Amino acid sequence: MKYLSIILFIFSYNLFAEEFSWDSTSVISKVHETSLPNGEKHTSFKSNGGLSFSTGKYGIVSCSGLRTDKKEKLIEVRTICTVEINDGHRLWTELRRDKGASSAGVGNIVVVDATGPYKELINKKCVYAFTRFNEMYFGRTKCSIEKYSLDILVK
Repeated sequence: MKYLSIILFIFSYNLFAEEFSWDSTSVISKVHETSLPNGEKHTSFKSNGGLSFSTGKYGIVSCSGLRTDKKEKLIEVRTICTVEINDGHRLWTELRRDKGASSAGVGNIVVVDATGPYKELINKKCVYAFTRFNEMYFGRTKCSIEKYSLDILVK
């Protein structure tokens, strides 16, 4: 009976889960860089760009972050972004990525704060993928959220 309850819970959760996503484009520029004798390089950067949500809304994104590389390989990236949405609300995300190539990657984004209906997304862990072409970065982020949360975001 216990296992049947767990299976029913997982099944019912998947029935009510929806995808909330956004596509983004940004330009990243270096602010400061410090190189160490051991080959480690610490870079602070900023980025600006735009995004469009799967709900049809769109926004302007402004980010700042820190990146650590060693011998041309990524060690970690941490970025905080502010998203100003065309409906007058905002959300803030934290992007984290460890290891990988510089021209493409996959990692996690967590919504750390928000206003209005976007409060539904606070603490949601989303997955992103990006690729680089010249100085432009193109990304896609996907979040699995409950159907009632998506209904709130669509209003």
